[in-house]
Amino acid sequence: MLTERGKDQQAARQFGLAIEIKPDYAEPHNNLGILHARAGRFDEAQAHFAAAIGLNPRYAQAYNNSGVALLSQGLAYEAAVRLSQAVRLTPGYANAHANLSTALTRLGRPGEACQQWRIALRLDPSVGRTRATPSECQSDSKAD
Repeated sequence: MLTERGKDQQAARQFGLAIEIKPDYAEPHNNLGILHARAGRFDEAQAHFAAAIGLNPRYAQAYNNSGVALLSQGLAYEAAVRLSQAVRLTPGYANAHANLSTALTRLGRPGEACQQWRIALRLDPSVGRTRATPSECQSDSKAD
């Protein structure tokens, strides 16, 4: 994918073209949201995530990406709401569980955060290799 190769401007043009060609296609809105969030343009990012969700209310990745952007803005409660929607829609979505764990940690809810972290690890053990174990859950990971 273009965004993975650092060609964000080219990717944004391609996603914009995809929206022009097929305005009811949610994925390019989600991808534009990711690009805007990466650039710190959070209002634009949320507008695209909202468009993606409006087009496909079961689009768990758009809820997850919206939640991650909200976390980047320090909006843990709002992020937790979006991330909870992502895991409800797709219970096997390990990254959404891990991101929800982060939001819950920031909200001071360590028990729930560790529960989400354990779910994420059970679904995809590589989550533990690509992210730091939340400090509240350190004793959990040593017991495994």
